[in-house]
Amino acid sequence: NIVYALKFFKAKQLYLGIPYYGYVWKGKRKIAISRRYGIYLAKKYKTGRHSSGTIFIKRNNQYYGFFPDAETVKRLKALAKKYSLKGTAYWRLGFE
Repeated sequence: NIVYALKFFKAKQLYLGIPYYGYVWKGKRKIAISRRYGIYLAKKYKTGRHSSGTIFIKRNNQYYGFFPDAETVKRLKALAKKYSLKGTAYWRLGFE
């Protein structure tokens, strides 16, 4: 997405958004969770790193949720630096 955006904007015009929220699924319902709650769930259930860079939570051998951790944030900040973007910005969807 960064490479695509750079076709239309200068690097110094772009901030890379870093999510401070995640999602869990209860049946077919998706619920937004805070990063803090994601960390709590990660201590309670089996976790691993998803190919997206986020942490996944497994419960009953099924994916239950995804959220960013400190490593996710570090990787996204490195991307912003690699492409010489103006900076990064955190957002917490639904937790304003």
